[in-house]
Amino acid sequence: MTQELVRMMRESKVLVVWLFDESESMKDDQKEVRERFEKVYEELGLLQRNDAKLKISDEVLLTSIMSFGKGITEHTAKPTSNTDEIKKAIDKIQIDESGIENTCAAIMSAV
Repeated sequence: MTQELVRMMRESKVLVVWLFDESESMKDDQKEVRERFEKVYEELGLLQRNDAKLKISDEVLLTSIMSFGKGITEHTAKPTSNTDEIKKAIDKIQIDESGIENTCAAIMSAV
């Protein structure tokens, strides 16, 4: 994933949308992603500083956090590069007990 982001960042600014399933069974996966995404972003920061082809800017990689179940929720008010804001947004994801997963609608909303 890191290499693909680097490839895109060499060409233009990138917006990553993390789209989380709100099912209770996904809580562990949400936690794991939350803990691991920072490593990916740290690697990207190092590469950005050491790769002459990458644009040096905090705004080259922005992130939005969304989740879905019966509804679709945006957890970041606007795209951000602040990892603390991203973590807090992931922590806000509630469990949807409806059993409904509007995956396609969530993807369309994210796009």
